[in-house]
Amino acid sequence: MKERKLRSDRYSENGELKKCSGFLHRENPVMLPLSHFHMLKSGHMAGKPMAECIECWRSRRGLDPAQRRVDRAEWVPVMTRLIEIVGSQAEVARKIGRFPSTLSRAKTNNQMGADLFRDMQNLLRDVEVEQKGNHVNWKRGEAEVVDAHEFSVILKKFAEDWLRERPKNSWSGTETLEEDEKEGFYGPVDWLAEKAELNVRRVQAFLNEEIENVPLSQADALMQAMNLTHLWGITIHVKPNPQWSMESYMAYMKERGCI
Repeated sequence: MKERKLRSDRYSENGELKKCSGFLHRENPVMLPLSHFHMLKSGHMAGKPMAECIECWRSRRGLDPAQRRVDRAEWVPVMTRLIEIVGSQAEVARKIGRFPSTLSRAKTNNQMGADLFRDMQNLLRDVEVEQKGNHVNWKRGEAEVVDAHEFSVILKKFAEDWLRERPKNSWSGTETLEEDEKEGFYGPVDWLAEKAELNVRRVQAFLNEEIENVPLSQADALMQAMNLTHLWGITIHVKPNPQWSMESYMAYMKERGCI
């Protein structure tokens, strides 16, 4: 098939720039890099840039181009605080009506859309208002927890099995430990954190018994990631959070319909 020639009135001579005369550039069309355009995904023009740039496309749809992306430094504190309150990244996503993978992609890309960030800000405002009016003190954590030592034993066994089955140099593609460190070693703690949608440092703290009691929701997410849920009630047990008063705990259980 004969290669289609780029139109000189729309593209630069080397094809790296494309003219945009969209919503924001109607009076003064500009030549922009192709990275400033969304690519069409279907039809006979699939793989080609859209006629208008991303900023024009967003503005035409009522979105603020100046706020299209939020940097990590701005959204991480909000995310961290939400996880402290509601228990996990997956629960944050559920409460704002998003798929957990949406937040995972933001962490990978170090940026997130302004609309997603606004949803997180609104959620944080709501749960902090709820904290102030609730008889339960959120700083005490979840009502039910898992013993840190019991949980650490399970995590350490999983990590040992992981490392024994996947020696670094057998799958990392490098020859030495120094090279592995340069490449960035992806180990059992990283894998568990990703699968359970928890912070890597928090999983490491559970493994090292740095936290006296493990919140039940986070323990459950990790047990599911390790495919060890059959151990509940056998080698790992749920107990009331000792930081809760018995009155608060009983009220919580009654609200859940457990008593």
